[in-house]
Amino acid sequence: MKNLTIALFLMVGLNTFAQNTDRAFLVINETKVKDMTVFRNTQAIHNPYQKESLKDIIFDRGVQRSESGIIYFMTFINGAENLGKYVARTHSGEPSKFNVDNPKIAQEMSANWDASNKRSTWIRVNSLIYLPKDFKRENYKFRKVIFRSVPYGQQEAYEKNQAQQHELELKLGINQLSVTYKAVDGNPVNTYMTFLPDNSIVDFYTHNVDRNQKRSNSKEFSEFWESRIKSSIIRTDHLFLEF
Repeated sequence: MKNLTIALFLMVGLNTFAQNTDRAFLVINETKVKDMTVFRNTQAIHNPYQKESLKDIIFDRGVQRSESGIIYFMTFINGAENLGKYVARTHSGEPSKFNVDNPKIAQEMSANWDASNKRSTWIRVNSLIYLPKDFKRENYKFRKVIFRSVPYGQQEAYEKNQAQQHELELKLGINQLSVTYKAVDGNPVNTYMTFLPDNSIVDFYTHNVDRNQKRSNSKEFSEFWESRIKSSIIRTDHLFLEF
């Protein structure tokens, strides 16, 4: 009953968002595992199963390991209505259908967890999507992720600053791929998360040398950087695509 109450409460709160599918959400579950071989073997079965069983309400589901040792389970959902359905289903308190259908694999997965699960929900900031129209996450095996805290009451100004920075960087010949999300649940609402995808970690930092050089050579960029809304970096991590 408690889980269902939480789910219903979040569903009601989501009414503040438009019900159409241009509002894209991301649910992240973070944990650690003891053995990566066991993890890969079990997820090779678990991940496609979950994608199929939830295909009526989710857009995609991916799994990424990180340099810090955290495993990121990412569920992409279009529309607040679908997010509500997802929350209600996953908080129902009923045994997972996967566990019922695959008890041996479920037991292996459970025994392999090495940390408690942290769950958070994010909404994509549509004005801060800088990806090609044909972007497919599976084509980018690496991404840097940055978690930032923005002063309360300055979120809108921060988002405008980020858009201004992108336009200025384009003028300087910098076209860095990125997409930004804002916290809905599990983190303070002034928390932002930005993904910076690239083909590999080597490519990312090789390109970053050139990007930083162009920024440092621009007086206009330096002036903008000094006047921008300041944010505090909470955490950075390197993510590598597994599934």
